[in-house]
Amino acid sequence: LGELNIEHHLVRRLNMREQLVRIAEGLPFFVEVHNKACDDFTDRFGLTKHDQLPEMIAELHFKNKNAHNPVIAPQHLVSFGLTDHEEIDELFAAIQRINDFLIGQFTAVNLSLLRYKLEFGRIYLSENPMDTRLILIDEISLDTCRVLDNITLQRLDIYENTDEHEPSVAGYHELARRFGILQDQTLQTALESTQESNPTSSETVTKRSRLI
Repeated sequence: LGELNIEHHLVRRLNMREQLVRIAEGLPFFVEVHNKACDDFTDRFGLTKHDQLPEMIAELHFKNKNAHNPVIAPQHLVSFGLTDHEEIDELFAAIQRINDFLIGQFTAVNLSLLRYKLEFGRIYLSENPMDTRLILIDEISLDTCRVLDNITLQRLDIYENTDEHEPSVAGYHELARRFGILQDQTLQTALESTQESNPTSSETVTKRSRLI
């Protein structure tokens, strides 16, 4: 994504479990990008499972777990002084470019990226509080994606044999195999090690095993 001039928080990978990331002020909402109908989106609009949508649909969700992270309109954010129209335009332009790139990457390995979550943050370029720029933060991984295998028509993100907070190792393993990220045995060992521990994070280093 960096090669497409999409700014992001990753500075460099330190090892299999640690990343050095840029400090950013997270926005009070996240984005769910829908390419095909699945899960609650299918139910909300009465669509058939895995229907191709006419175009990408990016939904903004306000971060409020007590209200189940409700879908909001850009006007909410502007009206409440959380962002402005220029930043909203910048946000949606970045989302479109990210989606175009990811769709191509997944299609090339016979996978459909049904939907996924993106989070953005602000970095400050000077002492002027208005001198900011949006960057992509958090990871893009099987935790935050809904992925369909175009060959078997099976989902890779199904939560099975877990504590319902993480997809199965098998899903991560297959995704990494398709993208040729690591040798099978090395990857399997790394993933099993990650599941056996409870990763922690600090202000600048995230200790997680992320594959994309």
